[in-house]
Amino acid sequence: MATARSFPRFTMITGDFETVRGAWGVRGEAAYLPNDTLQSAPVFEGLPGRSFDAGVGVDRRAGDFRVGGTLIVSRRRVDRGALGRALVPADSAGEFTDALLVGSAERTFARETRVLRVLAAWNPDAASAFVRGIGSVNLRDNVWLELSGGWLRGDGVDMLSQLSMRDFAYARIKVHF
Repeated sequence: MATARSFPRFTMITGDFETVRGAWGVRGEAAYLPNDTLQSAPVFEGLPGRSFDAGVGVDRRAGDFRVGGTLIVSRRRVDRGALGRALVPADSAGEFTDALLVGSAERTFARETRVLRVLAAWNPDAASAFVRGIGSVNLRDNVWLELSGGWLRGDGVDMLSQLSMRDFAYARIKVHF
């Protein structure tokens, strides 16, 4: 017998753009949730609030490399009635703002049959970081071998810090059909 599930409706107001200016690709996106459910670690329940996320990024070809950079800003505000249940610093009044800087570089070799990628993310407020390398080799038509590894650091409450004990390495075969 199947179990019926229901999910609450929510309102999200968004906008985005993407354009090219010379050699630069530029894009941006923003999302506002006026009735969001925010995570609270000390009581492990959702708290009512509002959230706003926005990001702007650029990328371009630079010689043999494709490079890019993105700035992402997140702002969260817990509703006043829920502040008593949340663990918040005395001066924050339930408002939190995080910024994340992301950079990437990609290089292809041998007529695009080999690819190296590096991605790095840094949250300057929490001193947290993430670095990932990916190497791919085309073994034959539509078959790729991919090797990747990632390192995370941080000791705050931001997303990167919460994942700081989750370093990883993997190998996989990708078959495209």
